[in-house]
Amino acid sequence: MKIFLEKELKEDCSNIRKYVERMITQRDLASAIPPMFATYVAREKGNVDVGKIFCALDATFLTGGATVTFKKVNPLLERFNIHMRLY
Repeated sequence: MKIFLEKELKEDCSNIRKYVERMITQRDLASAIPPMFATYVAREKGNVDVGKIFCALDATFLTGGATVTFKKVNPLLERFNIHMRLY
């Protein structure tokens, strides 16, 4: 594990699509990207059996959230609260 951590990043990974295409074709990279996007790119490249190209983790390890704030006098506040309770 020590050797892996000491390696420098030699590839430009700023273009996520090219990164995924390389992951599919050369199989020399790993990434924590949504499996849906990787599947989309693989199928667009003509791969039918995507399960043989890459594997995905079943566990969710990234989550997100959102905060919405309203002033007390905002007329949408009560409606929003009702919808959030129903949700």
